[in-house]
Amino acid sequence: MEGTFVKSEKSFGVAENIRQSLVVMKNEIKKFFSGKRMMVFTIILVAIVFVIAVAPYLVGGTAQPFMFVAVASMVVLMASTLFASISIVSEYEERTALIVFTRPISKFSIFTGKMLACLVVTIGFTFLYYIVAIVVGLLVDHSFSGDMMVSFGLASAYAFATTGIGMLVSALLKKASTSTIITFVILAVIFMALSLVLNAASVDTSWMLYDSAGSIENASSDYRDYTNEVLDEVMSLLSDPTTFLKENWQQILIDNGYNPIDFLTQVNLVWGLNAGTLDI
Repeated sequence: MEGTFVKSEKSFGVAENIRQSLVVMKNEIKKFFSGKRMMVFTIILVAIVFVIAVAPYLVGGTAQPFMFVAVASMVVLMASTLFASISIVSEYEERTALIVFTRPISKFSIFTGKMLACLVVTIGFTFLYYIVAIVVGLLVDHSFSGDMMVSFGLASAYAFATTGIGMLVSALLKKASTSTIITFVILAVIFMALSLVLNAASVDTSWMLYDSAGSIENASSDYRDYTNEVLDEVMSLLSDPTTFLKENWQQILIDNGYNPIDFLTQVNLVWGLNAGTLDI
């Protein structure tokens, strides 16, 4: 149209690109908080915190703060799936792309602003998640472990990677629901399967995203100790099941809510066995 001039991307300065990116980020965050996906993610996050911090006390147990770290990568993955996977595709599905991409604003600023919005939301909620973990740790163990901060740093790096993948999928599709499903399948299934296949073929997979996510929980010394203890018990059971059960049968019963003496008494009544043959 005569007399109309729209700036090209090259005509924008660095300061203007930054300003535009921040405006896009602000609007995108507002859109996230006004959508149903934010409510769904918040409910899931609260449910996870409840299961880890409260549920153990309802069954007579004690909360284990390191379990927060154990599922931190899943929290990040869910955030990327729910937010990054729809960031671009939603513009086409809601038919706002024609308005957004024809305005005098660079595509670089649009993409950067949307990615920053996803990172702010994902890392922000992850930070709150770790704050809860630290508070639970102070209440339960009366101590603070620096491993939590290391784990949070790794979770933030993981958020950057998963957000990038979510944005890529979002840019290739035209349906938000399809983009969400494909993003989740790629992050949670395909990467895991690929890592397992390559690992079985004796190929180094430490560079892969699935393996890197494991460093988030392995940053916690308490989680490593717990994992090693479980693995030792499993190996002991597999190598010599009879000896393992003979040495640990009482604790197994106690862990499952049974009193060993009462259990043997019931066995005697039903089967007529001699409880004296087992050491109590």
